[in-house]
Amino acid sequence: LKPERFPWWTKQLRENKPIVVSDVSELPPEAEAERKLQESQDVRSLVVVPIYLEGKPKGFIGFDDTEKTRKWKDEEIALLQTVAGIIISAIERKQAEKMLEEYTENLEKLVEERTRELKASQEKLLKAQRMATIGEIAAMVGHDLRNPLTGIAGAVYYLKMRLGSKLDDKSKEMLEIIEKDVEYSNKIISDLLDMSKEIVLELTEASPSLLIKEALSQIEVPKNIRVVNQTQSKPKIRVDKDKMKRVFLNIIRNAFDAMPKGGKLEIRSEEKDCWLEITFRDTGVGMSQEVLKKIWKPFFTTKAKGMGLGLSISKRIVEAHGGCITVRSKKGKGTCFTVKIPISQKRGEEHERNRKNPDSGRRRKHKKSSKSHT
Repeated sequence: LKPERFPWWTKQLRENKPIVVSDVSELPPEAEAERKLQESQDVRSLVVVPIYLEGKPKGFIGFDDTEKTRKWKDEEIALLQTVAGIIISAIERKQAEKMLEEYTENLEKLVEERTRELKASQEKLLKAQRMATIGEIAAMVGHDLRNPLTGIAGAVYYLKMRLGSKLDDKSKEMLEIIEKDVEYSNKIISDLLDMSKEIVLELTEASPSLLIKEALSQIEVPKNIRVVNQTQSKPKIRVDKDKMKRVFLNIIRNAFDAMPKGGKLEIRSEEKDCWLEITFRDTGVGMSQEVLKKIWKPFFTTKAKGMGLGLSISKRIVEAHGGCITVRSKKGKGTCFTVKIPISQKRGEEHERNRKNPDSGRRRKHKKSSKSHT
């Protein structure tokens, strides 16, 4: 039926009202076209219930009587409404199944596309090693890489929110892979940006044992590795908690990577003079002397994955606190990292002044040396 030819009928359906006609010949004057149509089909009486989908009329279902006029019972109208509800549910379910099927078909293509974009972004980061300065690298990643990564993360969030429980296990797994790769790529970008700027600290008092505990909570410990945390709650130190936890996480991750077949990581803290020493001793594969000479250099890595910035940034963070970080290792015998943080604020500030202005430290030493000879 064309709506414009039967305006009265269309109006009733759009108002989502049942059309109950006991006698077609008694239809109102404005339903003249409808009356002629029904009489041409020998319809004497009828009842019609609209079918609504997504808030719009999509059709109708009804009974008609071609033998006599009749008064339609409430039970008959209710039956039609029930059947209409069943039809609506079936159509909606079918539409949902079709939509889910289409999403599932497209999801794998989307994941592959996003994964290619992530790999391309990571390759672009690796090529950045050839650039002349860290500043140029930071400018490039900030503009060219962070924007697409934000778009990828937004697309994953949209798919999760839109599809929700309709996603099958394979689709969920692929979305998780994208999220992890985005997070990893963002970490690389953050490392590059951190390498290009001065480290600014927000110092607060912290407990060594709590810092280590919080760092360990942010990383999944492999099942074949045992972590022995023997750090103490005292002495308290003044540090930038987030940055110091980042240092500890970098060292812990390196230890885990060095023990692919399992092992033990022992973490201890000890007060020595005006310093707090935190040691990370693993039973991993160890490092050669050649590697030890290069581990603090930016972009140096022995791993297939990663930019090689973690230890370099960690060293800068510890030194910004007025401390130092050292490493001892032997091939096949494990590795031990030691982080030294000043307990005395005065010692830390003096160390920081010397780091920023090496000449001042040399002048003080020269004065002391001159005095001893007079």
